[in-house]
Amino acid sequence: SGLIAIGGIGAAAVVLGSIFTSIGNFVKRRERGFLGFDMKRHIVIFGNRGTETAALIRELIADQQSSHTEIVLCSQGTERNPFPDFIDFVRGEPASNDVMERACVKYAAKVIIHSGTDYESISIALAVKEINHTAPIVVRANDPGKEVDIERVDRSRVVCIKAVDVPMVVREIHNPGITQVLEKLLSAEGQDLRSVQVPPGDHTFSFGLLAHRFRERHGAILIGMRPAGRVNSGAILNPAFNAVVEGGMFLDYISDRKSTRLNSSHLGIS
Repeated sequence: SGLIAIGGIGAAAVVLGSIFTSIGNFVKRRERGFLGFDMKRHIVIFGNRGTETAALIRELIADQQSSHTEIVLCSQGTERNPFPDFIDFVRGEPASNDVMERACVKYAAKVIIHSGTDYESISIALAVKEINHTAPIVVRANDPGKEVDIERVDRSRVVCIKAVDVPMVVREIHNPGITQVLEKLLSAEGQDLRSVQVPPGDHTFSFGLLAHRFRERHGAILIGMRPAGRVNSGAILNPAFNAVVEGGMFLDYISDRKSTRLNSSHLGIS
């Protein structure tokens, strides 16, 4: 019976060893991007631009709108998952059917293309368009001259981010079309960002009441305020309605570029 007991322990050890080996192999294959996944409403990132893509992933993880959303990175040149505790990884040719299937691109809610070349970005965008008909597609363009070609893939869904602006990529993927709003705001035509300084003194105002006055009387949108002193210090965007505006502070607003710039007289102060 002693021999049987020893034999039983040995067999159990072999079985446990086999289980641990299988688990280890599974973890390694997952980390190296050889597995497929079963997920929906997730975010897929195509391409890995090193530190820039790492910053993008960190921004997505930290952002409130995507903090609990599954993320899959698809890349051929990446050997291991750069963030194994936070995202999943699929290795292979990004535009291939194999990668599209393993990353569940058909069911993705949002797609980001972070490729090294614009030609690869176009290929990936076309492949995504073929199997996913609703997800917004944000592309990090390499050459500004190729943006038109990239967006031509699907003008209703594909948006190029001109600058190397990771936070802007995240804003666009969560708020489709917001890039166009910012571009129009910063363009040479249309609306303009301006500021006016409140004259020094003991007078105070309610930010909300001032915002109402700006809109009603001058067709301008008051968006923020800055304390007196240095021009580039302590900007507050979208303050509370009852926020106090004091003498010497700067008020930032949006108005038509052709309109007259506002001054202290427009605040009701002589």
